[in-house]
Amino acid sequence: MCEKICVVKEGEYAGAVSEGLEYETMFAYGSECGNSSMESIIMAGMLSDYLGLDSLSAGVTIGFAMDCFESGLLTLKDTDGLDLRFGNHQAVIELIKKISSRQGIGNLLAEGSKKAARQIGKGAEELSMTVKGMELSGWDPRGAVGMALAYGTANRGGCHTTAAIFSLEIPSLAGKYGNLLPDPNRKYEQFSTDGKAELVKFVQDNRAAMSALGACYFARPLSLDDYGKMLGAVTGTPWGQKELIHMGERIYNLEKAFNLRAGLTEKDDWLPKRLYTVPISAGPAKGRKLDEGEYGTMLQEYYSLRGWNAMGHP
Repeated sequence: MCEKICVVKEGEYAGAVSEGLEYETMFAYGSECGNSSMESIIMAGMLSDYLGLDSLSAGVTIGFAMDCFESGLLTLKDTDGLDLRFGNHQAVIELIKKISSRQGIGNLLAEGSKKAARQIGKGAEELSMTVKGMELSGWDPRGAVGMALAYGTANRGGCHTTAAIFSLEIPSLAGKYGNLLPDPNRKYEQFSTDGKAELVKFVQDNRAAMSALGACYFARPLSLDDYGKMLGAVTGTPWGQKELIHMGERIYNLEKAFNLRAGLTEKDDWLPKRLYTVPISAGPAKGRKLDEGEYGTMLQEYYSLRGWNAMGHP
């Protein structure tokens, strides 16, 4: 009941069928690529499912390639003759096919924008919107600064689901999050770092526990106490919110230790430079960009709350 079915009945994408469309799929193949053709996005979603691509990372990587093309870092010779200007929905569809089969420029893009940027060089790394190699999703942290910390400290990279706190920061979404909050009565300001380190940590621990339980993040009317009762009914051991948060914290520390052993450092907990230097050009958050100093302070507060040292080591 969470999904709808989208069908294209006419035009060049007739016959395309996809469930959703899920928000991130629409962002990645739509606005990220300057693409306003909903029919092509439905086709892109269907192809992603059939071909085994993550639509978010694939779409943002295609957006990166378009950025490189418009910046002169990629030419028609590099792109197999594809015009990769923003808004070319036919090129989006063609790139999905090329990426999945690693043909031509698809081979360059198949492992994501971070690795592709290294191969392209010439400043392309500045255009790769990733954290720890993971493409960022459709929630711009310049417009909700707690999401900057959520992206930066997500153990699997620029992931929004690890701590999707934008729905607490943005006034129009406040109250939609449900009962899974450190303090249900607290109000947060989207452009302030105040309280965000505590909030990010709590939601990360919360969601680590929920993931371990196989629970759905979107079942928001349920509290951790509700999940504790279910777990207790299965195991015979009483569980409450406190115990589940502690479970999640242990999981998060273990994941962090794995990343450190794999060679990641404190530098990998920072976001792409563009988010600190380029302001949002339009909309309610026009003119906003991240403050590097404020982010560093928020990051250190987060480390301290986790009991980690200044380098982010448990």
